[in-house]
Amino acid sequence: MKGKIYIATALCLLMLSAGCVVSQTKISPNVKKMISLAQDNQASTAIDMFKAFTPEEYTEFESYLDENPDKISPFYYIAMADKVFEHDKDKAVFYYYFGKLRATEDVMMCKDTSARGQLGMYPMVAVNTLTYVRDVKMEDTQYFIDFMQKTLDWDNKYTKRVSPIWACYHGALVFTGKKPELLPDSEFPNVQKTVQGMVQKAIDARKDPTFAEKAKALKKLLNN
Repeated sequence: MKGKIYIATALCLLMLSAGCVVSQTKISPNVKKMISLAQDNQASTAIDMFKAFTPEEYTEFESYLDENPDKISPFYYIAMADKVFEHDKDKAVFYYYFGKLRATEDVMMCKDTSARGQLGMYPMVAVNTLTYVRDVKMEDTQYFIDFMQKTLDWDNKYTKRVSPIWACYHGALVFTGKKPELLPDSEFPNVQKTVQGMVQKAIDARKDPTFAEKAKALKKLLNN
């Protein structure tokens, strides 16, 4: 087995120009355990561990998210946004909106429509990041176009993803003892098309020459 790993790594190094990447991320046992809990839909325990991470563990987890958007609930990108904001404001903005895009797609796959209520709670998880967007970047239309396009690009690039069922555990029916259920898998392409379409409309709106002035007026109104 070790021989196969060494061969694969050597080949990868030879093929770097073709986009092959060898992960260098080292994950500590505590972070591994939190990731395992998150993947097992034990959200409460996973979040408790997440909140107690050391600075070094947050850095490890950020590296994990950078490399594995297909292996963990998108909620954790939202949860990490304000931590990332401490050293990279623009990356934090991307984390929040990428997480929200995928979380919205997942929530829309839940049979229990009350699960959608969690979407309204997400801004409270990333207050610093969204304050930065409102106070500093609202009038920068190209900034919005670029990072929103990146969220779409990532969503299309990482086609393998965790089951959307994680989102359904936050619906009201779960508290009545009912098991969360998903819409048929065949519905996902339509859901993704709808959600991505909303993002694309936001991008197109910002391409309107008058949008910057409208954003400036809105910012003034919010600050009054």
